[in-house]
Parts: sequence; C-alpha cells; structure tokens
Amino acid sequence: MKYNSKVLLEEQYLIPFKIISVYIGWKLFDHFAEIPGTTLNHFWTSLVYHLGCVYAVVTSFILTIGGLKATASSININLVASNKQVWVQEHCLAIPAIVVFCGAILLFKGRWSEKAMFLAIGLSGIICINLLRLILVSVAFVQFSPHIFRLMHSYVYAIVTYAFIFGLVAWWMNRTTENSTE
Repeated sequence: MKYNSKVLLEEQYLIPFKIISVYIGWKLFDHFAEIPGTTLNHFWTSLVYHLGCVYAVVTSFILTIGGLKATASSININLVASNKQVWVQEHCLAIPAIVVFCGAILLFKGRWSEKAMFLAIGLSGIICINLLRLILVSVAFVQFSPHIFRLMHSYVYAIVTYAFIFGLVAWWMNRTTENSTE
C-alpha cells in the first residue's frame, strides 16, 4: 500500500498526534515536577497548594451560600454539620485537562487574538465545571452513600470535563477550518 505523504501531513491527520504530544509533554513535566528537592518541584508544589487553597475557599463560600455550612482551612473544605472534610489535591485542580485544552488550541491554526479569547472562555468554563464538581462532590460526601460519592468523584467529573473540552476543541477546529476555506 502506497501512502501519499502530503495527505498524511494535512492538518486533519495531525490532530491526534498533536493532542497526544501535548499529553506526553504534560506527563514529562509532571514527572520532573515530582522529583523532590528540585526548584521545579518547589515551584510546582507551591503553585498546586495555593490553587487548592483558592478552590477550597471559593467552594466553601458557595456551599455556605447554598445552605451547607462549610469553611476552608488550607486545601481542606470543612463540612461543618457532618464533621467531614474534602481535600482539594492536585488531581482536583483539572490541570491535565487545562493543559490538553490549551495545547490543542495553541497547536492548531487560527489568529493569536482569537486563540487568546477562546482560551479565556474555555479556561473559565473548565474552572466553573471544576468548582461545580467540588460542590457536588462535597454534597455527595455528606448526603449520599460512599458508592455515589466515589462514582461522582472518579467518573462523572472526568466525563463531563473531557466532553466539554472535546466539544470546545471540535468547535475550534471546525471554526478555523471554515475560516480557512472562505
């Protein structure tokens, strides 16, 4: 079977390779960021901790407004009435999802001003979904069985977030493809 190299190098055929390369780049960064005692590890650990604190404060505030008394202490969301805690750790911050989304948009064609606007919209959406996830996980932790809590914590968020990201990336690619043919 003979392959036409020009066809294989077209944008549509490079999409999976670009996204996979972004994810591999993220995993390499994450690997090196986990090496204790390095400057990168110190920076990364500090950044993750501070982001976790922000998420905990905002989530606790929204939960309290919604009637579920909660306070934030560092990366902990203290659910006062039930005396339970939800910890906002690195995997709770949607960092891999954000990296894949940003990488996918940055690697595809389009004007930089439009990319910047689209990235801001997409990142805002991912952060809102992540906050909603933390709120729902906290409520599930207090109100439902451990099985429902694990289901929401482990699967529902991933499905919703990555479906949102896939939709945004597909929309961006369709939009840039339509603009390039006009």
